[in-house]
Amino acid sequence: MKTFKQHITEVGDYVPPSERAGLIPYHTDENGVTRIALMIPSDPRYGGSSPQIAKGGVDPGDTRKSTAQKEGEEELGYIHKSSNRLKVLWTNKRFSITYYYVQVPDMKFKKPHFETKKVVWSEINDSLKIVRDMHREVIVRLIGKLK
Repeated sequence: MKTFKQHITEVGDYVPPSERAGLIPYHTDENGVTRIALMIPSDPRYGGSSPQIAKGGVDPGDTRKSTAQKEGEEELGYIHKSSNRLKVLWTNKRFSITYYYVQVPDMKFKKPHFETKKVVWSEINDSLKIVRDMHREVIVRLIGKLK
């Protein structure tokens, strides 16, 4: 597994892996309000300071689905023993990222990995105003799936 430091070159540039996967856990409360879990990176060189979808590179021997599961655990603190509950949302071929989503029973996650400064639970429509530009399309697709 690559560490955060291995993704940063000596000059501070991000080096993306060739295949990536991301995870969007969501929770709908008793009032019908749906929130999604986003992460704010601990280092702004790694995606800026805006909330974003947990994602990472697919390591050799891993699948995109297992990577999404791992990134959810590392960057959000979401722990689940099986990735079977994860559903494919969309594969962005331009950036070679497959996004998965999963419904969670509550918003109580474990402490995330050092890459995460903070986990943010945002009402799904409000998240469109706060996320990185590149993630808005992904969230719009999730809104469409959940209708």
